[in-house]
Amino acid sequence: MANVEAMTPCVIYALRLPRFEELAARVPAVAVEVVRAAGAVMAYSFVVAFAIAFVIKKTMGIRISPEDEEKGIDAHVHRDAAYELLPA
Repeated sequence: MANVEAMTPCVIYALRLPRFEELAARVPAVAVEVVRAAGAVMAYSFVVAFAIAFVIKKTMGIRISPEDEEKGIDAHVHRDAAYELLPA
């Protein structure tokens, strides 16, 4: 059986909570890391979204033709009239 009295200081040291001064000293460094991480996520998201849009544009196109746009996208793509307004 392990010597519990010999382990007690290690356990207490491992569970010691930092004091407020220690935490306050690390706040600027943590804030910088948070801003860097947010910037990295934004840059990654932009690059991936741009790559996806580029692939879609090259394979099937993003926009419909001007003629189909004049007719209405609902009639051309969905084969259904979205707004059937009755004449007044």
